[in-house]
Amino acid sequence: MPPLPHGHSDRVPPQMTPRPSQFPSRRTSLSDLHASALEQAAPPSVLVDDAQQILHLSPSAGRYIQHSGGTFSAQLPAVVRSELRLDLKVALDRAFEGQMSSLTHPTPVVFDDSVRRISLQVAPVRGKDNAGARALVLFLDVGPMAEGAPAEMVDGSTAPEDVRRLHAELKASQEALVASRAEHELAMEDLRAANEELQSINEEYRSTSEELETSKEELQSMNEELQTVNSELKGKLENIQAAHSDLRNLTSATEIGTLFLDAKLRIRMFTPPMAELFNITDMDVGREITDFTHRLRYNDVESDARGVLQDLSLAEGEIQSQDGRWFMMRIRPYRTVEDRIEGVVLTFVDVTSRRETERKLLESRERYETLFNSIDEGFCIMEILPETSGRGPDYRFVKVNAAFERQTGLRDVIGRSARELIPGHEDHWFERYARIAQTGEAERFEAPAAALDRFYEVYAFPMENGDTGVAALFRDISDRKKAEEHQALLTRELSHRVKNTLAVVQALARQPGPDDLTVERYREGFIGRIRALARAHDQLLETNWQSADLKTLIVETLSAYGEEDGQDMEIDGPAVRLTPKQGLGIALILHELATNASKYGALSVPEGRLSVRWRSDDASQVHLTWQELDGPIVRPPRRTGFGTKLVERSCAYDLGGTSELRHDPAGLQVNISFPRG
Repeated sequence: MPPLPHGHSDRVPPQMTPRPSQFPSRRTSLSDLHASALEQAAPPSVLVDDAQQILHLSPSAGRYIQHSGGTFSAQLPAVVRSELRLDLKVALDRAFEGQMSSLTHPTPVVFDDSVRRISLQVAPVRGKDNAGARALVLFLDVGPMAEGAPAEMVDGSTAPEDVRRLHAELKASQEALVASRAEHELAMEDLRAANEELQSINEEYRSTSEELETSKEELQSMNEELQTVNSELKGKLENIQAAHSDLRNLTSATEIGTLFLDAKLRIRMFTPPMAELFNITDMDVGREITDFTHRLRYNDVESDARGVLQDLSLAEGEIQSQDGRWFMMRIRPYRTVEDRIEGVVLTFVDVTSRRETERKLLESRERYETLFNSIDEGFCIMEILPETSGRGPDYRFVKVNAAFERQTGLRDVIGRSARELIPGHEDHWFERYARIAQTGEAERFEAPAAALDRFYEVYAFPMENGDTGVAALFRDISDRKKAEEHQALLTRELSHRVKNTLAVVQALARQPGPDDLTVERYREGFIGRIRALARAHDQLLETNWQSADLKTLIVETLSAYGEEDGQDMEIDGPAVRLTPKQGLGIALILHELATNASKYGALSVPEGRLSVRWRSDDASQVHLTWQELDGPIVRPPRRTGFGTKLVERSCAYDLGGTSELRHDPAGLQVNISFPRG
């Protein structure tokens, strides 16, 4: 329905809505008129089912039906005009499989009188009944095609040759897809036929199963008859006294290898495994056992059998065969039902696997003991004791390894309690182990043991053999804890040093320079002072910010000056350790003096010489002398420069000492005194 104009509504006002009983003849005529108008103005259409069979045609739809020669078909894609078959097949598949409506592009269709462009609109239809899926196909005539018009693309624009070729290839691909789907439908039909055959085979199997059930019932009845016969045979066997005696003795032996001998040691009966130990066969029954050889590394079998006959006692022992197997040999008297002794019974039980298991168990225990005592961590098994006399819980040592003494310093602890061994032991140890035994949950923790002056890392877990057993694997981490504390101290110290260094940098940045100082010269001097601080920091890092060596600072500071021009430098003095603050201060002072010497002093000419000497007196004072010789003539400055102020302030603040600058015409001399760090 097209939208109504703006401001209008498709809802009729209540007062104007006619009642159902009003104007019945007018409503009927309008409905007929509407249906007639739809029949005249609506495009031709066809209603098809999910098998694409034609269900109903509109009166004018026959124009688009053109059945090919051959067998009659009611499928719409097979009888529609050939130009529309491919698009119709694709649109129907989309409508039935994806429940999607589609509108095809106009396709030229040749009729008798003209060539017209036809579009197809295919939409799925949902019926009120459950008759299956349906679709409505509308044939839309969009107008004639002009004679001699060029080939058109699907969107109506003129297509070049390559586009037309691609369009043709697309058409071919669509035709191949339609053919493939047709083959798929044929394959589905074949599968349905095969499924029907399988169902028939399944029915045959069911009938066969019923026959087997009948046979099973017959076998069950036969089995009941056999059980009756078996019961009768058992009753007869009970009347055979000798057989009953043999079976009773065989049952009492309960082993596989069994040899029955009479009073003269003649073979009465034996089980098959005995043939592996004695060279006997079924033909040897009645002969003496002493006539045969055996494969045992034991030669007293005959004497043991005679001893059993004489003493009526049981003889047993473990013996080995020649192939390395071990057997438990048992010799007992052969007793009849009347309790008469008529021989002996020898049984041989293969215990090779048991002995091997015992050997491996012993080796495993030895390896366990070796591992138990070789690990560096201490290990102990404790029995939790209940509270006594209000002292709280306690625990007794049941087993410890060799590392226990190294980790705790305690000796002879087996069977003794912790409160007895360590009177000042903290309560948290007892409470924690008691909680682990009670809850059954393992815990990993670190805790101090002040009474032992140690710090431990512990993994404690309950034992599986009882509620009062707890095992603990622990190691002494006192050194690590001290290292962590020392590291934290160093971190705080480093933070303090960095803040001090930043304060020095800020002070350098705030220092005013001479009036004629350019930005480039200021930046060069500032960077040089920062590098001097960096060299001092490197020295301090090598000793973990503990101290810096005076000679090393002097050598590294002066190493950048005078090497290319070959100036003579003399550096001499005893080993002096500086504090971090003194190291940073002396680095700045040496940098300022060396920079001034390279620009205006002895290091600015090839023949210049520099002497840096220092000494330490009994009052723990260090006296350093900077002497420049054979350089340009030195004239006293007219005003105090920035370098001079930096030397004086660094000497007073960082070194805690004094400085003296002497501008001798022969060369600058600087005397610095400060206390040892």
